[in-house]
Amino acid sequence: MTKFKSVLRAGAVAAVMTLATGAQAITVQTSNFLTGNTNYNGFEGLGSTSNYSGAPYTEQGITVQYVGSASIWTDSQAAEGQFSWYENGGGTGYTKVTFGGGPINAIEFQAGSGWSGGGVLSLQYEVLLAGNVIATGSTGPVSSYTGFGFFGFSGGAFDELHLQVQAPGYTGGFNGGNYEAGAYDAFNFGGSAVGGVPEPTSWAMLIGGFGLTGLAMRRRRTALAA
Repeated sequence: MTKFKSVLRAGAVAAVMTLATGAQAITVQTSNFLTGNTNYNGFEGLGSTSNYSGAPYTEQGITVQYVGSASIWTDSQAAEGQFSWYENGGGTGYTKVTFGGGPINAIEFQAGSGWSGGGVLSLQYEVLLAGNVIATGSTGPVSSYTGFGFFGFSGGAFDELHLQVQAPGYTGGFNGGNYEAGAYDAFNFGGSAVGGVPEPTSWAMLIGGFGLTGLAMRRRRTALAA
């Protein structure tokens, strides 16, 4: 009986680890969490403009594009260097970020906003893999106009981001057709990630894994008792 219980315990741990891995858990980061990087996009190659067309712009394998209606103002504000990516006067849509080398498992960037009306701003996001949304939600706060903060994602593999910075009081989550005013700078990936807060959906899947494992163990015991 002791040996049988040990086998059950080992099976339970393996099942939970498999579910956690399969869940592609995405961790939301709100600090400077990467130690080093191999790819970087700081928009320095764009130069000074207040009317960039919004066509895809790439530095070191990181491509940024505005999907929707907006013109990009590069020297309105910057977190580092001279230039950044800001929708001049806001835009209707979202900023799309993709990676030339395939899926990655950690990215860091700085986000701010051109909003100058006060209040608390939030960053809405979608994290995608092969065209499928694997995490979506809201985080913040995001500084308005005069500052940037660190944000990022790590964990399961992903190959695309959709980002928006919504006005104070907005609670509807990511919406590709909404007005927003995000500013971004210093996208980088390739370093080692630490810390962060797992997505709620990942916790739900992990807890569900414990429940399924417990159910399987109870059924096994019942079958042996019979």
